[in-house]
Amino acid sequence: MYSYFDDKSAVFAAAGERQHSYVENVGGGKFDVQTAAVDIVRALHSDSSIALHRMMIGEAQQFPELAAAFYESGPAKSIAFLGEVLFEQYGEDAVSVADQLYTLLLGEEHRRRLLGLTPEPTPERARALATRAIECVLGFRR
Repeated sequence: MYSYFDDKSAVFAAAGERQHSYVENVGGGKFDVQTAAVDIVRALHSDSSIALHRMMIGEAQQFPELAAAFYESGPAKSIAFLGEVLFEQYGEDAVSVADQLYTLLLGEEHRRRLLGLTPEPTPERARALATRAIECVLGFRR
């Protein structure tokens, strides 16, 4: 494995990038907030993403550089992506709004997933979670 990656940080960064690949694929190039939010919920609440997140939490104290690489290649990338999606509507405040939306897209449902209390959401459940977060942060109903 290390013939492909320099070190453990690079492995985790690559795994984080893979889990956040929806940033390049969302909506077939149509970047609306609903599609982006649903794709984020589906990706980050998936079984593989939850397993990676658990592993990262377990390694973060001993290897803070892993946590930093994971964050930059994953959550930070997703928040920036949401900021791009929201820029036209929110201008300079888009990244702040995106940060709050991303937080709610994970929310308590993600914590329950991390604890093994709930199964991976169905597509319908992912849409409902995304819609609820959008309504809370953006203040409108879809």
